[in-house]
Amino acid sequence: MIVIGSVPGMASWSATCSVRMGRNISTILSKMTARIMSRDSSAMNLYQLLPSTDQSTTELYRNSMRIIERLVDDQCVVPYPLRRSDFFAELWQTTAKLLVVFDERESLNTCESASEFDHEFSLVCQFVADGGKVLLLLHSSASTENTLSPTSLGYLLSAPRVVTTPLESSHWKWRIHASTASVPHSRILVGSPDETRANLVITSINPLDSRLDSLRQGLELLHIPCRSLTSHILEKPSNSVTLYSMIMDSNNTRAKKTLNIFSEPSSLAGLGDFTHAELRDCSTLNNLPPEFDWLSYRKNLNTNTLGKNLIWSESLGSSWVLCESVLEKIPPHSGLVVVSNRQTQGHGRGDNRWVTPSGQAAFTLSLTLNPPTYVSPRSAVTFPNYVTGMQHLVALSILLACKQLIAERLGALNGHQCAFEVDEEFLVNLQHSGPQLRLKWPNDVYVVWNENKQCGDVSSPSPDCPRSGKLAGMLTRCSLVGDKEANFIIGIGVNVSNHIPTICLQDLLDRVCPKQPSVISTAEVTATILSRLERLVSRTLHTYGLSWAFELYTRCWMHTNQTVEVRSIENGSPTFGRQCTITGLDAFGYLLVRDNETGERFSLHPDGNSMDMMLGLIKPK
Repeated sequence: MIVIGSVPGMASWSATCSVRMGRNISTILSKMTARIMSRDSSAMNLYQLLPSTDQSTTELYRNSMRIIERLVDDQCVVPYPLRRSDFFAELWQTTAKLLVVFDERESLNTCESASEFDHEFSLVCQFVADGGKVLLLLHSSASTENTLSPTSLGYLLSAPRVVTTPLESSHWKWRIHASTASVPHSRILVGSPDETRANLVITSINPLDSRLDSLRQGLELLHIPCRSLTSHILEKPSNSVTLYSMIMDSNNTRAKKTLNIFSEPSSLAGLGDFTHAELRDCSTLNNLPPEFDWLSYRKNLNTNTLGKNLIWSESLGSSWVLCESVLEKIPPHSGLVVVSNRQTQGHGRGDNRWVTPSGQAAFTLSLTLNPPTYVSPRSAVTFPNYVTGMQHLVALSILLACKQLIAERLGALNGHQCAFEVDEEFLVNLQHSGPQLRLKWPNDVYVVWNENKQCGDVSSPSPDCPRSGKLAGMLTRCSLVGDKEANFIIGIGVNVSNHIPTICLQDLLDRVCPKQPSVISTAEVTATILSRLERLVSRTLHTYGLSWAFELYTRCWMHTNQTVEVRSIENGSPTFGRQCTITGLDAFGYLLVRDNETGERFSLHPDGNSMDMMLGLIKPK
């Protein structure tokens, strides 16, 4: 995992003493036993954090991060942002392989910022001592270079003279790499416990355009895979993005109204680096863009409305933000789905952001929910229950779609000529060897190899239990129209053929169906999920009811009888956790738990609590 972070507060790495840093790391190393953290070598996720307050340097930061993203091999590296709160909460350290820190401050202005920088300094030193790697990018102006100490990091990179000061400590060595005394800012400073490795690389980004070679050399010194060097890396992205539209139901007038919305450039957000969009009707094209399998999408889409109003783009900032920006304008039952091969600002729950890797199905759809016609005489379920339960139906649909694809390849469709005719119960009960699909409440799909493991262990590889992990996730937003209509936008991401950062559907199919090898496309997966979702929602609303859908959901989840620690806040401080057992879902889809000591039963809401279901820890936000 690669993490990119901006130095918080008003701190300066340029003024940091190299001797002090080396001694600090050396001291940690001397006190450590064999405590090097285990890091998954299969994934290199890149996290980015925007500058916190000073907007004047935002462009420099963005350019730096854009070049790094273009330098690294996108088949091995997946960009993610790192929030300041997560950085200081130390949530990234056990999985991070490389931490990239961008320093754009010149001095310590307050005691508070100095304290914050000391905290960051300690975290970075500890991370390096634990076996992590750090790329530190310094940006200091010429006006401050004369004020820096001869042993400071900024001076060592910037001073136009040969460095002769002794810099080494007992367990730490510094060396100057690619030093050119006549060219300021040309040096790369390398730190490591010995002379055979590079754990810490420090380079300058002054000026940025001439530092491309330094950035690349720094990444290579840290053994981060890079692309071949081409001129397009420094090119600014195009200002315009093309949105390709395909309407598959010519009688759907709402779909045509939706296209008018995307023809209004002023109303569009989520375009990323693009400033405006051009909408093109696919019916007027002789050749469709080959980057998307249009034929497979149409072949596998079995719906009345959902997904029949397709907008596709090779690259977007975020399909979620794009749809969210026009949510109030999208007509009900439009069938809209926005698909993009690459999203540079993909959204997850909370503030999670990432760049979608090649081979991931990433799309956002519009869905309209109306009150159910199914009424159970023994149930008090009302329309609001269905609204809050929608995220569970979407997660279940993703799992059912994946199981349908497995069943097709196993030849286990029970005589059905059409895969979409297969009942949900059949797919839930489908038995096969190898890894299994499970739901993580409330809205993630995981691959689990050893179902006897506790939730916290499912992603830990071993010889008899290969790597497992998150396969898919989703998020929803709802706009209510009176008490009889709810318009949703639903964002979905599924690892289809991208083998990083965790596991993908292609891996799963190859494991489960080794005798029926076949390549799966993002278009096929997208269409299958949409088909399963429309069918599941319809049967829930009109035939079986929400309790039926929740019962299917809990039969597929990984939380049966799971013990969790539930914490609360009293007088502003967290209390000791209550040990509870998960017993099911309540009528709204919230988590039902029972206190193991008192027997008290109560519900837990995902939006009011911070939940790490893999570690069994639930606490207030």
